[in-house]
Amino acid sequence: MKDKWLSQNQAAKEFRISRSKIRRMLRDGLISLNKKGKLSYLRLKAALEAEKISLESGQEALADLNLRLKMAMALYREEKAKMVELERKRKEGEYVPVEEVSRAWCERALTVKNQLLSWVSKLPPLLERKGKTQISKILKVQIDELLEALYQHGSYTPGTKKN
Repeated sequence: MKDKWLSQNQAAKEFRISRSKIRRMLRDGLISLNKKGKLSYLRLKAALEAEKISLESGQEALADLNLRLKMAMALYREEKAKMVELERKRKEGEYVPVEEVSRAWCERALTVKNQLLSWVSKLPPLLERKGKTQISKILKVQIDELLEALYQHGSYTPGTKKN
């Protein structure tokens, strides 16, 4: 098809668009006027088709973003529900903050350490001049006391409820 040249009014009527749209397209550099102030029919048609394609792909992108937003919101609501459930269980004593458990076990470890260190002065007199059987019994009693201190019933002992 041979190109034809249109005035801005003719182009607006031909393509059923407003003159302000033509001015915006001129301002944005999508189309241009020739030396006589006329518009190329073929260039205007191509620009309008490109704009239509761009609009359609923009709508597809918007639909995709909308879907992603809905998915993100659903995930957010799911995670928020999990947080509410965790907080409820924490308040009911079912879950305990890590720091609290760590502190309790550090106290137990300190008790065990102190008992082990006390063996240095406590055991030599007890074991002096004893036979293997008696030494074995004495050590067993000391180890049982140590294990009892470690596994004392109370907060955060495996298999027991928090006091």
